[in-house]
Amino acid sequence: MSVTLPTMRMPSARASGGLAGDSLSLGLLGIGVLSVLLMAIVLATQAGKLPPQFVQHLDAAGIPDRWGSARVLWRIPLLALGVTAMNGVLAWFLARRDRFASRFVLAAALFVQIIAWIALFDFL
Repeated sequence: MSVTLPTMRMPSARASGGLAGDSLSLGLLGIGVLSVLLMAIVLATQAGKLPPQFVQHLDAAGIPDRWGSARVLWRIPLLALGVTAMNGVLAWFLARRDRFASRFVLAAALFVQIIAWIALFDFL
């Protein structure tokens, strides 16, 4: 009687060498998604403390030329989410050809989110 040992197989997504097989890329994507969620939570909790109308933009002379409500601030996390989603899709397709390029695209999305965080804290 012979004993057959089970064989271990790697999942096809990980074995293919795509984005799902790259832990650094998945980490960058996870940080990006977490950052957008935190941005939305911070805005939701702090938006009530803003005045009904506030200055959104100053012209070159320092005179306010655009006013808005707290609702317009939701554009910031939506922009960050859009950039993260677009770069995530692009990284998914780039990962099979060039792993560095996919990581670079995901890191660029994080850079955009850093700028979005700065903009958000500038208004809050």
